[in-house]
Amino acid sequence: SNCLLKEVGTRAVQDSGVFFGETNKAGNDIGESNHDGINLPLVCLACPHGVFNYGAIIWCAISQWFVGWEQYTAAASVIHHVPGLRCMNQLVWAEDAGRKSIQKVLRKRCEINAEGKHNGKRKYGGMLGIVPDGILGAFRCRGGVDELAIGPRRGLMRLCMEEGATVLAAWFFGTTDMLTVVQDPFGIMEYASRKMQAGMMGFYGRWGLPVPRRIPVSLCVAPYKCDKVNNPTKEEVEKVHAAVYGGLRRVYDEQKIYAGYPDRTLHIS
Repeated sequence: SNCLLKEVGTRAVQDSGVFFGETNKAGNDIGESNHDGINLPLVCLACPHGVFNYGAIIWCAISQWFVGWEQYTAAASVIHHVPGLRCMNQLVWAEDAGRKSIQKVLRKRCEINAEGKHNGKRKYGGMLGIVPDGILGAFRCRGGVDELAIGPRRGLMRLCMEEGATVLAAWFFGTTDMLTVVQDPFGIMEYASRKMQAGMMGFYGRWGLPVPRRIPVSLCVAPYKCDKVNNPTKEEVEKVHAAVYGGLRRVYDEQKIYAGYPDRTLHIS
């Protein structure tokens, strides 16, 4: 039975199209790696936000220590000043979530030699992680419900098109079940959080404490290679948006049974 589970799990990962240089099921050619084995620029969408996306945080460490590439994370600048949160910067390498800052990270490259290999121990630049649902996603977090609240925002997809980025839309199963958000019926906390650009909310987990419940976290990925367009139209941006998140929904539906959530449905709004 262990061999069967291993075979099924391996097939599930292969079907997700996570490997660079593959063509995903939408027929979009991801292409060959262009920088020491990594297809850059690369934008990783870590969904959902939840209270904390622990899977995405761990992935940042895996990216550096096992994959060998430092992934920057787009976050509100306040993370550098809040006690506790600023300590996380050692793991996520936070950069401001503004357009210019994201553009700078996507264009950054470490030095490589004539053979295309990096010089020095650090490999960085061109790889960015971001939680697309942001503060809204944190307040929409409900146990037992998988929801991705994007809203009308399309700036990130426009930027990905302008940079010709490869987008990896990822869903971390189990994120919303780890902690429960104390809902504010008047929306005061959400309003204040938006103004301060930082999540202000009450939450609890095991034993009613701010300790996450022991929930397995599984990851599925849907890749999409954006064509480089200097000034994309609104219709072109909307088409890429639908392809990216439509691909995520498809992979979610295909792999939710392997993650242990066969009855879940992904709601994207």
